[in-house]
Amino acid sequence: FLQIEPQTPVTLISAGVGQTPMLAMLDTLAEQGHPAQVTWLHAAENGRVDAFADEVAARGQRLPHFSSHTWYRVPDAGDRYDTQGLMDLAPHKEQLTDPAMQFYLCGPVGFMQFAAKQLIGLGVGADRIHYECFGPHKVPAGCRLPLILFRIIHASNTRLYARAAPLQKRPDRIVL
Repeated sequence: FLQIEPQTPVTLISAGVGQTPMLAMLDTLAEQGHPAQVTWLHAAENGRVDAFADEVAARGQRLPHFSSHTWYRVPDAGDRYDTQGLMDLAPHKEQLTDPAMQFYLCGPVGFMQFAAKQLIGLGVGADRIHYECFGPHKVPAGCRLPLILFRIIHASNTRLYARAAPLQKRPDRIVL
C-alpha cells in the first residue's frame, strides 16, 4: 500500500521480477497524477525478460515529472535500454539527492543490498529506503516479509496487472 504525500518525490528501483510490485506502485502514482518527481530504475538481463517496458512508458506519460533508466546486463540485438551492464546509480546522483525523496526497492535480496549500498554511498539516509523481499529466494533473517498486497486489475493469458491496495484486517481473513 503506497501512501505518499503529493509533494514527495519517489524513486522505484527494481530488478527481475521485482518490477511486478513496482509496476503496481507506479500505476497508483499515475492514477493519482502524482505531481512530484517519479523515477523508475530497473535492471534486467535483456528485453526478453523486461516484461513491462511498454506499460512503464505508458504510465510515465501520465505523470508530469517522470524519468526512467533501464540497465540490461546482456542485451539482445534490437533491445531498447539505456545502459548495458549492472545498475550503477552514481551517474544519476543529481537526480537522486532530493532530501525528501523516498526510495522503494524490490527484487532479489542480493540486488536490493547492492542498490541500498549504492544509495547510502550517495548520501541517502537508510530511513528513506524501503524494500520488500520478492522473488525466488529464501527470506534471510532480518528481512521483512512483504507487507504490500495487490489487487488484480487486469489479467490476460500473457500479462497480470495489479495495483497496491489498502488492507482491511478481520480476525479470520484479509480483505482487499
